[in-house]
Amino acid sequence: MLSSQVGLAQGTFNALTPSQPYTTSGGSYINGPYVAGYNNGGAGWTFTPTENLLVTSVSALFAQQVSVWLGTNTIMASYSIATPDGSLEPIAPLLLLAGQSYAISAQNTISSSTQYLIGSPTGTPFTLVTVSSYLSGFGDYNLSPAGQWSPFASADNADFVSIGPNFQFQVAPEPGSLSLFLSGILLCPAIFKKHKLTSGTLAKCSDAS
Repeated sequence: MLSSQVGLAQGTFNALTPSQPYTTSGGSYINGPYVAGYNNGGAGWTFTPTENLLVTSVSALFAQQVSVWLGTNTIMASYSIATPDGSLEPIAPLLLLAGQSYAISAQNTISSSTQYLIGSPTGTPFTLVTVSSYLSGFGDYNLSPAGQWSPFASADNADFVSIGPNFQFQVAPEPGSLSLFLSGILLCPAIFKKHKLTSGTLAKCSDAS
């Protein structure tokens, strides 16, 4: 189901990468390469990171809000979308842990109905949408107004993807490396206090011994 990772500048990756533009050459979503769908509530998908990830941007198509869920029961964060045309909008980095199940949804805060486009991680039966290789356990879902998740197609929801929410991320440092990095920052004041600096010279933490 998962295709090879598509990378962007500076180690940044898209969760979903459509193989074709959302619209026709004339800019219309109607008769474009993707099938349109509607849901009384929201649309989204579940996933499990294979590495620790830092979400840095989110986007939505046709929806005014994106929510990131812990599992499918608890909303971790919600973001208002200024331009719901699929354009990525930066957020404060959000850490997602490897092996933990998450979900992401797009919904409207005013209207109870959400429009979305339908693609396929396999390219069958709909237009191909590549799922990042850093995401496993992908499944497509609809979200009710009451916040209940149900499979888009009960038997084959891994073969569909609602092109509503999306996010961009970077791979986070390993826990040991992150702890070492933070420890170095905390030790710097003690090192500077212990070592007398010569005039006009600024010692580096890594150089002090």
